[in-house]
Amino acid sequence: MQTRFSDELGKIVEYARDEAMRTGYYAICTEHLLLGMLRHGDNKACRLMESLGEDLDQLKRRIDAQILRSESIPYDDMDDIYLSRDAQNALSLSVLEASMRGITEAGSAELLLALTRAEGDPCREILASSGIDRSALLALLGRETEIRASSVPAAEDIQKALLFGLDQASNYIDTDTKFFS
Repeated sequence: MQTRFSDELGKIVEYARDEAMRTGYYAICTEHLLLGMLRHGDNKACRLMESLGEDLDQLKRRIDAQILRSESIPYDDMDDIYLSRDAQNALSLSVLEASMRGITEAGSAELLLALTRAEGDPCREILASSGIDRSALLALLGRETEIRASSVPAAEDIQKALLFGLDQASNYIDTDTKFFS
């Protein structure tokens, strides 16, 4: 089964680029992916977070308070925006999350699951402080039991999913070769 990014996830990445520019960053970080998800609004991830009791407006304010810089990036510099390594990893993991759940398109819910995985990532800490973690999300998604060992992809499949995710991400931001620098 080949997993791809949904159109919804593509739009979230576009919004994340805009959020990076608004907050004064040339690199799209995981916090910008989360802000892009919140800006999109009408998606499964936002509904999941609300189900867990999160006030999405308050979450946006908390993220802004942590990362907002005094100057935004000028529109003329849009072509210089790129994905940080952490954001690349999160997008790749969203493809893997979808694959592990038997879904052919990675969407906002899979990205949210991916954002809960990275140890030490500020975005994971923000989500955890609100009680949003992988197990709570999986419970809401109807997957309360652990993924069985037989359904965990082989190392080769994981590598393919990660490379596929990075390749797919380049379709959503037109930055020429600067995308993965």
